[in-house]
Amino acid sequence: MITSSQIRSARGLLDLSQSDLTKSLGIGASTLSNIEKGKSRPSAGNAAKLQEFFEGCGVEFLDHDGVRRKPGDLLLRGAEGLHQFFDGVYESAKLGADICLFNGVPALLIEWAGAKFYAGHAKRMAALRDKFSFRIIVRENEGEFIASGFAEYRWFPEALFSKQTVYVHGDTLGLFHFSDEGLRIRVIRDGEQADTFRVMFGVCWEHVAREFE
Repeated sequence: MITSSQIRSARGLLDLSQSDLTKSLGIGASTLSNIEKGKSRPSAGNAAKLQEFFEGCGVEFLDHDGVRRKPGDLLLRGAEGLHQFFDGVYESAKLGADICLFNGVPALLIEWAGAKFYAGHAKRMAALRDKFSFRIIVRENEGEFIASGFAEYRWFPEALFSKQTVYVHGDTLGLFHFSDEGLRIRVIRDGEQADTFRVMFGVCWEHVAREFE
């Protein structure tokens, strides 16, 4: 079972407040506070919730109260996960990345990110516009272009469109799954896979997607 020290450290590693954690997991604020202070031990159910959440966010628990980010895939969830993913996109943009977004669904991204957060994200991306390339493929006749200040758009045939989004930046491939149960983002950090997707995206961009009329 994870310890109170590991819970505190994992939360700090992810830059989450206690409030962020209680909202995400449905654990009472006083309960979490007492657990982190070592005043009480988490129930088996709460311990499992906490460990699953942190491991899904890329945290690895080690011996002797150790905590670190683990290499490989991550599973991000909900608004906090989307904010974390967008922070990664911004870091890649600063390094001059080739960013690709396939099957973009603007309404869902705004819904999950929140209008205020997305406005801030769009502003910081637009400020770097000359540093990176960003191409977005959306559903045919989509009229909401939330990244128009820093990205190019093309339409994709309605019959081939899916709201399951693929988002690539730097060496990172993000697979978005929107459902009635929420938002899950599988994050794969693999430069070869990211570059392979870029090649396929480029073919689609040039030969399938079409420019706006």
